[in-house]
Amino acid sequence: MNLFRAKLLRTSQTSSARKAKTKIRSVVKDIFGWRVENEKIFRPYFLDYFIPEIMVGIEIDGGVHIARGTYDLARDAYLESRYGVRVYRFDNDEITGKQFREAMWGICISAINDRTQRKGVGYSLTVQTRTDA
Repeated sequence: MNLFRAKLLRTSQTSSARKAKTKIRSVVKDIFGWRVENEKIFRPYFLDYFIPEIMVGIEIDGGVHIARGTYDLARDAYLESRYGVRVYRFDNDEITGKQFREAMWGICISAINDRTQRKGVGYSLTVQTRTDA
């Protein structure tokens, strides 16, 4: 049943989800060369997008999530404690601006830094964002 639901979710994406997918892949896959999986099953939950190389989940929240804040926080905590997946959430409105792409870039750099610090590697990467006057 979960596989059927995952497939249904993948094929019936909203326009915001399609935009998000394009922008996520433009950073994650095209720049870093990592896979992006949509509607990944982590029983009993689904993640909108999952990047296995850095164990990061991306959730695109529509209006239904406004009333489910406590549920979402508990769900995110479960995914991190049980599977080691760090979840980042974005509202539908946040996807359209260039800040979303920059946020994805920052998430990837942060994950690289976290991973290198855990392994004891002595360097880190930083991202500078340009602000136009």
